[in-house]
Amino acid sequence: MSLNQQDQEAILRKIPEVDYVGVRNWLSGEFTINYKDKNGSFGVFGCNPDFFKANGEKLHKGRMLNALDMRDKRKVVVIGQRVAKVIFGEQDPIGEYVEIRGIHFKVVGIFTRKGGNGRAEERVYMPFSAYQVTFNPRQNIHTASVVAKEGISAEVIDLRSVRPIDYAAVVASVKKTNRLVVVEEAWPLAAISSEIAYHVQRHAFDYLDAPIHRVNNMDIPLHYAPTLIEATLPNVRRTMEAVKAVMYRN
Repeated sequence: MSLNQQDQEAILRKIPEVDYVGVRNWLSGEFTINYKDKNGSFGVFGCNPDFFKANGEKLHKGRMLNALDMRDKRKVVVIGQRVAKVIFGEQDPIGEYVEIRGIHFKVVGIFTRKGGNGRAEERVYMPFSAYQVTFNPRQNIHTASVVAKEGISAEVIDLRSVRPIDYAAVVASVKKTNRLVVVEEAWPLAAISSEIAYHVQRHAFDYLDAPIHRVNNMDIPLHYAPTLIEATLPNVRRTMEAVKAVMYRN
């Protein structure tokens, strides 16, 4: 099961406790960013404006991505300070165009990262809508940051495969959030969520501030009656209960 933009919209529509959802996807690996005779290899991401609010990037110069960029699928980018230094040196990047995979994007802003995360400043962000039509026709979302009105924020990772499992992404998220809820449409015994929980407690135990919670199918035979499906499979109510449990909000 994968996340897409319709899932993001459904979360906002169906869960009144959610204030906003920040989404992100990226081009696998690093890509060459070209400007005239200069270039460098950096991570390229597509995101929506709310992602910055949830992820901790702070505007250094220019502006961040906005709703008009998303609506019009504008080919604009916000670059990290490290990208600006390598590609532009002392020159002001705002208003200049960089080339990514043969396509030109206008630089509209420079960001820094709270806490001095240097790797985060080696990234380039473009509107998620422009990213979708340019690089990701499947329109999948890899990471979503969900922020609730009651002050709970969560990073949602869509594991694209279960073999191999992207353990590095899960562990990195746990190191940032200090908590983990694994949601899986499978029975709890010998589920993939068990493997993920085991790996995290082995490799990121010291970062956990609460026990890992799993949200699986109910441990009963799978029903086929539509009225019983929601009670059997993971749903919003059970997921929210698990999130509140790891936040000690119950």
